[in-house]
Amino acid sequence: MSQFFRLPVVKSLFALSRNICYHPGCEQRLADPKWPTVMGEIAHIRSPRPLGPRYDPDYPRERANDFENLLILCPLHHKIIDDLERERYPTSRLTEIKAAHESAHEHKDWAPDDLLTDWSLQLIAGVHGGAVELRDEPVRSASDSSESDDVTRLAESLREEADVRARAHYGSAYVENLGPGPAFRVTHRYKSIGAMAVSDGVEELGPGERVAVASFGQDEPCALSVSWVDSRGLNHSSESYGS
Repeated sequence: MSQFFRLPVVKSLFALSRNICYHPGCEQRLADPKWPTVMGEIAHIRSPRPLGPRYDPDYPRERANDFENLLILCPLHHKIIDDLERERYPTSRLTEIKAAHESAHEHKDWAPDDLLTDWSLQLIAGVHGGAVELRDEPVRSASDSSESDDVTRLAESLREEADVRARAHYGSAYVENLGPGPAFRVTHRYKSIGAMAVSDGVEELGPGERVAVASFGQDEPCALSVSWVDSRGLNHSSESYGS
């Protein structure tokens, strides 16, 4: 499942981060003009997925990508809070971490607006297979047209890339490339009750190609995630849940 993030939301997160990972004590930069892409990753306080970290069935799914439910972390701390030490990072702690970081870095003029826009577009395109979402945005003035043009160009370029999907249903799990372009360094992770497997992956998955992952009982809940790199060097991922 691809994720949709609104550009103004991600720009606000990046601005308040002051280019520093939100995790307390971490001084890792999230981006650098000399780097080909950003290092930071968008993280959810409450996952929108039922098997995801800190999933809250009472939290409206349509608010999952709102500003108050997001922060930006370095890859290490994103992995720590979501996988390695998930139990140490409940919703309440991450909410406090977000508030403390943003209040300490409330001055948002540390980078020019065009640089924040560029880095935010890279975050949206490169993290979790995300795409730019323009719904629910106010009408832009003529002076804002360049930002809208950037979003349009990015969305159009993404349509020419690979679109690798994780599938888990009817007792089988597999990944397939539904896009017109090739995917590279494709790896997948399968999780079910009492079992987890991480693949070595395939170096390249062409358009229309499929790779079988696992078989499981049809009444057994499972989750399958896949990550890949497109022809532009951007990272993507998607997830599927089934039984």
